[in-house]
Amino acid sequence: MSIPNSPESLSSRANPEPRRWAVLAASAVAVAALLVYHRTLDYPFVYDDDSFVVLNRAIRSLRPLGRFFTDPDAQADNPQLARDVYRPLTTISYAVNYRLFGADPFSYHAFNVLLHALNSVLVFVLLFSLMSRLSARAPPQPSGQTLPAFAGALLFALHPVQTEAVAWVSQRSILMSQAFFLAAVLGYLRLRRTGKLSDFLWALGAFVLSLLSKESAAVYVALIPLIELAL
Repeated sequence: MSIPNSPESLSSRANPEPRRWAVLAASAVAVAALLVYHRTLDYPFVYDDDSFVVLNRAIRSLRPLGRFFTDPDAQADNPQLARDVYRPLTTISYAVNYRLFGADPFSYHAFNVLLHALNSVLVFVLLFSLMSRLSARAPPQPSGQTLPAFAGALLFALHPVQTEAVAWVSQRSILMSQAFFLAAVLGYLRLRRTGKLSDFLWALGAFVLSLLSKESAAVYVALIPLIELAL
């Protein structure tokens, strides 16, 4: 529900745009991501997938769950690699895969492809939200917010730089950290508008989950000042 006098509500009154076009655009982005990467469903495990998944005996049971957060050896079969990373949520996702479907690589690749499609939709939602705020301070444009958000999200979904993250099961950490960080930014944008504690906890909690998916997600914090400059 729009908050009175918020950028979204002001923009909506100045330049009404049917919600159904935004939904259709987001759906098209998701379908495009699925179509481009559906062939990875038949891929085998490759490279670091062996250490993180195939040979990692820790993922063959979800119990006790706490060991994924406290035992470095649960991260990977390779001792050196296990101590170089801290990605308990990603490792838990492998364990869930194994619990449901065993060692069949299809399910692991399917999870990655679906997660990439979700991230592409979250990018659309984020860009649409930013465009709504910017359009409240500028003359209405014929394309509204949907077209620029669609173009940006489609570029994200189809860009070749995403290939490794989607095609390698062990790079799921990138996809998961992206998903949680995008959710954190959306929470942050909402917090700027509402000032509510619940929105602060949403943004903070999602960012922590991003860090627990891949430790290098800490660099994403640099995007917040850029967003502030844009707004």
